[in-house]
Amino acid sequence: MMDIPSARLSRRSRGTRDLFKNVWKQAAGSDLQSGYSFVYVWLANQFGHFMIGFAGAILASWVVLFFWPAALSAQQFWPRLGVAVLIGGGWLLIWAAKELLIDLVGGMRLLKLASAQRKAARDGAPMPSSKLPRFCQIRGQDLGYIVEALRTYWSTKRRPPIGVDDANKEEDWFIYDIVRDSLADGWFYLTGVLTAVAMFAAPSLAPNAGWPWLVPLATFIVMLVVLFLVSRDWLAEKVAFDQAGLPFVGRFALNSRPSQADRRDVIVNFAYGTRPGTKHLVIIGPPKSGRTTTAVALGVEALLRSGNNTVLYTTWCKLLDRFAEKTLLLHQEQQLQGTETRPTFPPEEVELLIIDDVGAQGEQLLPFVTAGAFGGELRRNEELRSRLGDKRVVWVVGDDPERRVDWIDALEKVFGVGTVEAVEPGETIAFAQRVQPRRAA
Repeated sequence: MMDIPSARLSRRSRGTRDLFKNVWKQAAGSDLQSGYSFVYVWLANQFGHFMIGFAGAILASWVVLFFWPAALSAQQFWPRLGVAVLIGGGWLLIWAAKELLIDLVGGMRLLKLASAQRKAARDGAPMPSSKLPRFCQIRGQDLGYIVEALRTYWSTKRRPPIGVDDANKEEDWFIYDIVRDSLADGWFYLTGVLTAVAMFAAPSLAPNAGWPWLVPLATFIVMLVVLFLVSRDWLAEKVAFDQAGLPFVGRFALNSRPSQADRRDVIVNFAYGTRPGTKHLVIIGPPKSGRTTTAVALGVEALLRSGNNTVLYTTWCKLLDRFAEKTLLLHQEQQLQGTETRPTFPPEEVELLIIDDVGAQGEQLLPFVTAGAFGGELRRNEELRSRLGDKRVVWVVGDDPERRVDWIDALEKVFGVGTVEAVEPGETIAFAQRVQPRRAA
């Protein structure tokens, strides 16, 4: 069995200095003009969790003081600390209920719906309704979802690095990530609550001293160290997502297509690099068949689970444009004499390259680039061919699946027989199902 290092082990090997250099560059440079990076959004989100814990505990203390004015006015340390802990603990319970009953249950409902849709598609049965219950409509099976999610999290956490036999458990990894996300949010939430509790309890440590403010400050600093240890993998993950350039983020476990288990196994194993001999995966289908959604989900799984943080998304036109630019400006680069030039594309460290819009279709549903023209370009462009030779490449092709053999043949003539596989995500979504009718004003 071929093993690949887990994401956690892989990302801990990255230097702390390089990691936080990337984090600072993306967090400090993210604004309305340059766009918000994954790093920036995640840090802002976690700071929000800290403030909810901190401000929420203070708000809860005001409610307690309204009904029990003497609760936090006592100068004895233990009574004051006890009241503060009760206030903070109550607010933590509210957060735990929210995470369990809204976030975790919501994720499990989506997962079960996607599984039911795939089963219906395989059996030719009517597609189940995509309308989910509201978050306040807690049902008996939702409590079972909580137990199932926690059990799956702990069993998945103890698994060895991903190998061939484990690559098709994407639903377990999805559940693992739901709980993992809630735990990460909880650490920041807990930091805010503990800082508030320390602020309440500090005055009773030394009523006549002028340094009680040091207690909440010291609590906050200690928790910052803990947050650093907890967040290092998360920050590396967000940096990897920013560098990948994916147009959106989606999980493969929530995709209703492809519904066939064998097709899903091909895609997931290719994402994890556990499909020996296969270097190129063709995802082929007409418009609205789920080609790009499947390819992006494949990239997300590669980033999250296989430890491969060198995924890159681009389009066929952009790829050709960069190589044409390099050819045209080669003489100018030689005249620069060692000064900084544009980075090589795709970068050397990229292992999984997703190339979208190959043979995009027009109104007549015919590809703008045929398989023959595509193969001819690869054979002529030696620089492009050499840059793709050592990478795993996903080709998102807009064409009739009946012509998949032509695309496989075009790639095998360039990269070798047996290195290419093709998958079609599924049937095209009907126009009425993907376009909502406009409501009358």
